[in-house]
Order: sequence, then C-alpha cells, then structure tokens
Amino acid sequence: SSTSGAFSPDGQYLAYKTSTAGSTAASHALIVRAVGGDDLRELDDGRARPVGWTADGKAVLAVTAPESVDERMRLQSFDLATGASTIAGPSLSDLGTVSADGKFGYDFRRQSWNAMRVVEVELATGAERTILETKAVVGISLSPDGKTLAVVIEDRENGAQNVSTLPVEGGEPTIVYGAEGAEAVAQRIPFGSGPAWTPDGNYLLVIDGRSMMRVPIAGGEAVKIADLPVNGLIRHFRLSPDGSRFVLDAGNSKGEIWMVRGLPGMSGARTPAD
Repeated sequence: SSTSGAFSPDGQYLAYKTSTAGSTAASHALIVRAVGGDDLRELDDGRARPVGWTADGKAVLAVTAPESVDERMRLQSFDLATGASTIAGPSLSDLGTVSADGKFGYDFRRQSWNAMRVVEVELATGAERTILETKAVVGISLSPDGKTLAVVIEDRENGAQNVSTLPVEGGEPTIVYGAEGAEAVAQRIPFGSGPAWTPDGNYLLVIDGRSMMRVPIAGGEAVKIADLPVNGLIRHFRLSPDGSRFVLDAGNSKGEIWMVRGLPGMSGARTPAD
C-alpha cells in the first residue's frame, strides 16, 4: 500500500509512505518522486509517515513510529539530498499538519472517545497551546496564510459531522459545511481526509462520500465539483500548492482466512507414526 502523500512547497515532488507485505514480514519505505516524471528516491526504510516539508523544500517532515513501547512517536526531518534524518520536533499524529515556516504543528489531543482538543505545538520547544475543545476531530488543515484552521468535527454519539473554521489564535468556530445539534445530519467525510484549502484561501475542498465539494469560507451553498472514480476507503486528501492536482489514499485492504488441519493436540492431529 502507498499512503499519506504530501506535496513539496513548489508542488513538483510528492512524498509518501509505502508498505509491502511479505510472507514473513512487511517492508516499509519513505519515498519521494517527481509528480511529472520518474525521478524516485527512497529516504528511509522505516515506518515514517510524511506530514509536510520544510519551507525551503529541501527536507521532508515525517512522523516516525517508536522503536519500543516505551517511546513516543516523533517528528523527523529527512534531507532530500543526503537522506540523513534529524529530530524536528515532538510527537504529532498522522492527522497533524505543519505551518509553512516549519515552526508550529497543529494537531489534536484525545480527552475521551468523544472529546478532543485542537492544539498548536511549538516544534522547537514542544510547548502546547489549546485552540479549541470540541467533540471528536477527524480532520484538520491550515489555511495558506497560516491564520485559520479548518477542522472536521464529529459527534460520535450520533455520527453527525461538520467542517468548521477558526482562527489559529483561538475563538469560536464557524460552521461552513454541515451542522450541529438538532439540525445535524450524518455526513460521510472520511477520517483524516482533509479538508483542503484552495490556494486563494477562499474555499475548502471537502470529500463527502465519493463527491468532492467546494465550500465557500465566507458562507453560502457548497457545490459538487467532481465525483471521485475510486473504490474502497478514502483518506488523507491533500491539494497541491497551486491547486492543479490532488492526492488521496483510496482502495481496499485484502485479507485471507486460512484453515490448518493436523496441529498437535487438535482433533485429527497426525501422530509421529504417520
């Protein structure tokens, strides 16, 4: 599987995680490739999942899985030219996003099954600031000017979702898609699928079911602009910096059920004489 695509600041490269299941183990890699050609590089052979790039486009920022149960996930910077990695900041989830200047991360912190905090994390120090306390957060993105967050909020008690915007500095959220309370209806915005800001910051692109919706930030009706020709689950929707292309995770997982006969101690097991 290939997941978690992240465009470089100039939109010319795409970083993503790939995993290949083998007969005994799975292999993982952090890949960078040119969007318009065959230029491909492997930066890491671990479980790094990209969440952004440095402002100069010279390194990929990725969340790496801990090597033991005693460690936490961490944010690492992978140099595009050398492949060398350095610690870039404290833990972010794979839903998190990084500001264009690389100084702050925006993520959620779980308080309970249906209550979370949207937080700003200063990457240099790890200091956190709560921006919003709300229901479950299933998507988060930062506007091109770095001043506004778009958050997909889900009430897990009734399945209702909405997309809200709020200033990074804090304040009351504004619902721009969906509803809340008695008027809420269940949307179908996939977990971790965005939303994505258009380059001018005036619209959000929201995946609802198999449709891409364009939502005006200033208010007004959402417009369906495309039906997505993909199957299975959808996740991790991202738009390129110039708005000309997008990337998302889509597809079906495959599993197998095996029946094994003749194990020692089971009925019908073979004896050494057999």
